Amino acid sequence: MEGLVPKLVELELMLADTTVEILRALEHFANHPELPRLAELLEDTNTQAREFNPLELLDLWWQEDIHSRILTWLLDPDNCHNLGDYFLKEFLIASGWSGVEASDDWSSTKSYREWYNVVDEVTGRLDILVVNSTKKFVSAIENKVYAPEGGKQLIRYRKALETEYYNFDRHYVFLSPRGIESQWAEEREYWQPLSYSTILQLVERTIDDNTARLTEEVRLFLQQYASTLRRRIVPETDEIGRLARRIYLENRSVIELINRHKPDYLAEIKQTLRDVIRQQDGWSLEDPGPKYVRFCSTDWERFECFRSGTGWPSKALILFEFKCGPKQARLQLVIGPGEESIRSILFGRAKRDSRVFNFASGMLKDGYQLIHMLENIMEESDLNNWDSAGSGRAKLRQYVADFAQNEFPAMNDIIVDCFSEDEEDL
Repeated sequence: MEGLVPKLVELELMLADTTVEILRALEHFANHPELPRLAELLEDTNTQAREFNPLELLDLWWQEDIHSRILTWLLDPDNCHNLGDYFLKEFLIASGWSGVEASDDWSSTKSYREWYNVVDEVTGRLDILVVNSTKKFVSAIENKVYAPEGGKQLIRYRKALETEYYNFDRHYVFLSPRGIESQWAEEREYWQPLSYSTILQLVERTIDDNTARLTEEVRLFLQQYASTLRRRIVPETDEIGRLARRIYLENRSVIELINRHKPDYLAEIKQTLRDVIRQQDGWSLEDPGPKYVRFCSTDWERFECFRSGTGWPSKALILFEFKCGPKQARLQLVIGPGEESIRSILFGRAKRDSRVFNFASGMLKDGYQLIHMLENIMEESDLNNWDSAGSGRAKLRQYVADFAQNEFPAMNDIIVDCFSEDEEDL
């Protein structure tokens, strides 16, 4: 024992030192000078996500042709944006063309989509072609959003332009989210890589510098396009990504300590549901699944046909189930595979009693048939106060209690009637 006391004292001192280090690390993290800036950027991103944006509503943001159309429109001085040659000149300067000054007149320039060309009997379509016949200038823009560089297309486009515009100054731009170079070494001296980060900067600068010229409709559209680029196209090397990485690296130990103690929302949602289901009179837990909590009415268990199913391990024919996830708990009622006669009776009654069962329509399918589904119970805010009073955990318990009192009895009576009808027919 005498030898143990000094070791315990040493251990106590070590733990005290460790606690002090953790507290210091927490204080450093909480007072990191760049946390307010990161919070501001995240709030801006969330605000943009809630705003109306037709490119995202119509799921057009990922289509390469949509971006080519917008850029072709902006690059043509004669189009209805009322910008004249502003965007064109800014684009040429940003993409490395030295033969342009801000004071130059480029108003006679025309831009075209899908410039058709044939080289060595192979046809191609360059995404964007910009031509100024007065200045004897042509610019080729090959645009890649998610598709890779195709074969030797850049080589063919260059050769086609050298033939078609042999006496013009030629400027080649290879546009992509990250501004990658051509895969062909011989083309890298011709094609200037340009990133969508630069396009985003150009669009935002265009809005800021042309407030008097832009109509409200064009200004709003450009703002929506800039928002789409920032959220969907510009890679995670933006300011949010850089700040988050820097803050993590400078506070790695304390962030990982916090991360080790974060809730396992899926596991805790499932356990909460299991606990509250056990508390309901007349309910019985059934076969679990990785993302499911299932239960049935004890009234069903007296019928042989209830255990005539061939899908779930318990041989149940119909079950309530909560489909669970880290941000999801959705109650549904499912007829499983099994004897077709009783399945038909259950499905037919569910279709007739549409005020009770909201998801029974069409024809009865083989396998699993959903006949009732409720909304997702969980919201993002429920995860933020998971352990507090009025928390997401309490919300789950109340939801189940309300369902047991208000909706379950009518469903249960109908299903019991179906089982009784089936057994009377035997």
